[in-house]
Amino acid sequence: MTLVLLALTACSNDDTYVCGACLGSSYSLTGIPADVTAATVTVCVADLQCTPVPDPDRINSLGSQSLPLPDYVRQHALVGETIRVVFETGSATWSGEATLSWHSKEGPCDCSGLRGVVQMANTR
Repeated sequence: MTLVLLALTACSNDDTYVCGACLGSSYSLTGIPADVTAATVTVCVADLQCTPVPDPDRINSLGSQSLPLPDYVRQHALVGETIRVVFETGSATWSGEATLSWHSKEGPCDCSGLRGVVQMANTR
């Protein structure tokens, strides 16, 4: 009887994970030096209205950003659409675009949603 209980205990999965908030659909920027701070950042997705990013001075240091989408939008309908980002510092402008893809949940702390990695280039 003891042997059976040990086998059951060894096969059970009692792992506990502490996860942060889920971003859901998100994007990240590449190609901007880490020391560059934005005065304004604007995100445009497909033919939806462009959205200014709150707290643009923090965007370059935060990694992934939540994708600003209206509540009525079906996210799966945006797979393959373009995300465009304009990042302005006052003396320089960086812009770029990417194609949105669907990211399925892969781990206990992962979230499914749209993803876009936007390659930025200095345009001014």
